[in-house]
Amino acid sequence: MRRVLARYQIPLEDADDLLQETLVALVFKWDSIRNPEAWLLSTLRSRCSIYWRQKEEAVYEAVDTAILDVLAGPQSPPQEQADLRHDLNAALSKLPRKYRDVLRLRYGLGHKSSEIAEELGYESTGVRKLTTQSLTLLTRELRAAGLGREDFLT
Repeated sequence: MRRVLARYQIPLEDADDLLQETLVALVFKWDSIRNPEAWLLSTLRSRCSIYWRQKEEAVYEAVDTAILDVLAGPQSPPQEQADLRHDLNAALSKLPRKYRDVLRLRYGLGHKSSEIAEELGYESTGVRKLTTQSLTLLTRELRAAGLGREDFLT
């Protein structure tokens, strides 16, 4: 179990929580588990993957919120807001067209995933992944331009 936690590079303070959650799940499912050791390792690996996925989603959500805040209207002086819009548009212009289109439909026009899928010819289930990829690329462009989360949350 230590090797699993080390392999996934789980911070010590969070490793304890993941381990406790896994052991509690083992207790509740004890009667239906044939091989407790294999089940424990498999479940711990799964929880480690989920842990990092949630951490990654938190970053995307921060960018997601920042984009919505910028697009929602002025919250700071007009010149500052105009500068942020310019920087955001510059970063968006560097993205491939499919990613720009997804972000424009999602945030600019407020479309739902099913509407985006229909408009762009994608499967509805793939739109969330495409949106996440779009936000990842946009985040990289914004960081490359020297902008951080705090620039969008003022």
